[in-house]
Amino acid sequence: MDALQSLIDTVFPNIESRIESTCSTINQAILTTKNDFVDEINDILINKFPGVATEYFSFGETLDPNDQAQYEDFLNSLAPTGLPPHKLLLKPNSPVILLRNLDPTEGLCNGTRLICRSLNKNVIHAEIVVGDFAGKDVFIHRIPLQPTSDQQYPVPFKRTQFPIRLCFAMTIRHRVKL
Repeated sequence: MDALQSLIDTVFPNIESRIESTCSTINQAILTTKNDFVDEINDILINKFPGVATEYFSFGETLDPNDQAQYEDFLNSLAPTGLPPHKLLLKPNSPVILLRNLDPTEGLCNGTRLICRSLNKNVIHAEIVVGDFAGKDVFIHRIPLQPTSDQQYPVPFKRTQFPIRLCFAMTIRHRVKL
């Protein structure tokens, strides 16, 4: 058994059999410094997590419509910091983290941890599981997002996707109350 698998098994023992236990996944996370590691760990864990997976693909658009055809595949390959992935793979009861302030007065702030309760084509029903709004049901829609101005790409673009990502693993920057 390699070191990564040993770490995963220690932090998330028997993840294959966790069905409804919110606390058993939301109170644990693997923290790392690199987004590549976060993505690798989250991919491993969502594939082990019980339930039927739903794939959500983003809609990438160049800000100049004349560049769209030339850069479409390229845009889908990018993984900018702070943006959700092009391909978002989720299962019911999987833990996610919100990537944008959607409605702070209702508890929907960047860094809020949620559990996906139902996955529909254009909306995700989730439950806030930490903080003052724990237990509150919310509905997350796809929104257009752009990389921050300090991130340089050959062509300016926006990505329309649910503003969440899995949070079995997170960067240390996204560390929140566990």
